Amino acid sequence: MAHPLLFLVACLVLIQAGTAHNLESNEEGHVSLLLSSKGVDFAKDVLINKAVSTIIPLQLPDIEKSVKIPLIGKVRMILSNITIFSVNVSSSYVENGNPGLVLVASGATASLSMKWAYSYSTWLIVISDSGDASVQVKGMEVGLTIAIKEQGGTLELSLLDCGCHVQDITIKLNGGASWLYQGIVDAFQGSIGSAVENAISKKIKEEIVKLDSLLQSLPKQIPIDHVAALNTTFVGQPCSE
Repeated sequence: MAHPLLFLVACLVLIQAGTAHNLESNEEGHVSLLLSSKGVDFAKDVLINKAVSTIIPLQLPDIEKSVKIPLIGKVRMILSNITIFSVNVSSSYVENGNPGLVLVASGATASLSMKWAYSYSTWLIVISDSGDASVQVKGMEVGLTIAIKEQGGTLELSLLDCGCHVQDITIKLNGGASWLYQGIVDAFQGSIGSAVENAISKKIKEEIVKLDSLLQSLPKQIPIDHVAALNTTFVGQPCSE
């Protein structure tokens, strides 16, 4: 089975092509690719689905805080094993911007699992407990701008901009007292949102680097038999109309 990154490369090239992608040479034969708007949408959807399958499950760093709870006092809380295990994108669009290809996924949701634990001390004893929880992220938007250019017969991919924004988070604790639930919501809701935004942005940057490395490794010549070969170098910049 082909590597998922290879699908991402193919989709990026197709999307960048837009409605017309023409790679040609005045002296040699060339290949022209005509891609309709439906084709662009299809390539975009495949790209998003493959990107999601590539980045999940995604592990987030542990989050620890000391929170002052009314009538209880200072409570040490920690969230661990925070994992994004599913992402669903409701809408997306792609456009050829200046200076690069703009891809935006909006209205996305993400599901997370995590472990929670707390401890606090009284003048007599230390009280602690632990359990698990589920988190639902809603209204997430992810956007990135990518530049694709021909360089020495291959395509070079670079990330110009990338961002992720989380609008709303719902936390559901399995077990624990009501004061614990409210304490975790108040203390960690913003931190979980920031962790999701940072982790997804970081992962996208890492995958773009891998995609670029894969592009550089693609063969410039494919042997057909012992005397003939197919020249697969790019001889022009990706363009759109």
